Amino acid sequence: GYINADPSAALAKASIKTNGPRERVLSEQEVMTLPAILPAAGLPKWAPPAIWLILATACRVGELTNSRWEHFDLEKREWYIPPPNSKNGKAHIVDLSDFALARLAELDALRTGPWLVNGRATAGEIRPIATTALAKALADRQKAPDAPVFKNRTIEHPQALILPGGRWTPHDLRRSAATFMQSLGVLPAIIE
Repeated sequence: GYINADPSAALAKASIKTNGPRERVLSEQEVMTLPAILPAAGLPKWAPPAIWLILATACRVGELTNSRWEHFDLEKREWYIPPPNSKNGKAHIVDLSDFALARLAELDALRTGPWLVNGRATAGEIRPIATTALAKALADRQKAPDAPVFKNRTIEHPQALILPGGRWTPHDLRRSAATFMQSLGVLPAIIE
């Protein structure tokens, strides 16, 4: 049915709590800290190369986690992101630097199936790692000192990935990569 008045009209804008858009960008110093802290953070073996691939390519986490090895042409140094894996539903090609290729080699050494990173098998079918897996792994290692830790996930490394600028997520890595490219004079159309 319809109502005659807006039920939110009596609410003041200031009384509505929103998280707002995230705009966290890691500083150059924070990124330079990552090689020292990642190895001791107790992350799954696939996570550090995935972190570096996001920084190296400015890809979205879903583009990374839903990639299959067949999407990579290492000779051409290209990563094909098919329409179902891209946010805008359009295929695109990501050029791969020497650094990105080295991170792919690290993931290739861990390969056990068709996905860049395999997740659990469901009904006998191998699936990609969950899109949220990297975010959870990072959050588990950025706990406040008084926050509860999870026995089987964070008991040994709950503050291992805390950086001076505050909490960071996989998407913040993408935003940071774009910001660094912009500071180097890369055209916005190329960054996007």
